[in-house]
Amino acid sequence: MSASDAWLLAVTKQLHVAIGNLEMVHIHFGIPDLIAISHEDSYCQHEILWQGQHLSLLDLDLFLSGEPYSDKTTNYPENMYLCIVAYISAQENVQEYGAILSIQSPVRITVDDKQACELPGAPERWSMLAISCFSHNVYGTVPILDLPRIFSTHVDLDALADPDI
Repeated sequence: MSASDAWLLAVTKQLHVAIGNLEMVHIHFGIPDLIAISHEDSYCQHEILWQGQHLSLLDLDLFLSGEPYSDKTTNYPENMYLCIVAYISAQENVQEYGAILSIQSPVRITVDDKQACELPGAPERWSMLAISCFSHNVYGTVPILDLPRIFSTHVDLDALADPDI
């Protein structure tokens, strides 16, 4: 039996995701000034400035909804949480950072191997965003995000929005 600590993030009231315990670097209440970037994919239209670095801001709710970019991403509620995450870049094998939104304060949890389950069937993109999944007694199926893959410049996440892929 093996257990690991993780962070539980609320993408929506119905959808929660997890990241590894050591992948969470900083939790910030509220949305800082956003820097618009027009060359990024529709799910990532902004960056934030954090400790002198420009970090891509990933809106999982927008990406998973399949909706095109809209004014929603410029009008985030002030009571959201910004999660600064760290990962090892597969291309350069160095630590890099990104930002993910959560509608509630992230919570530390312990996950046991016995909780492992299949990835959700919909949307089909989960297989490209998550490394595995577990069943939570309150939140149901919780995908564990693959941060290096999500923030990689070599993965075309817009192509994943096509349900035929």
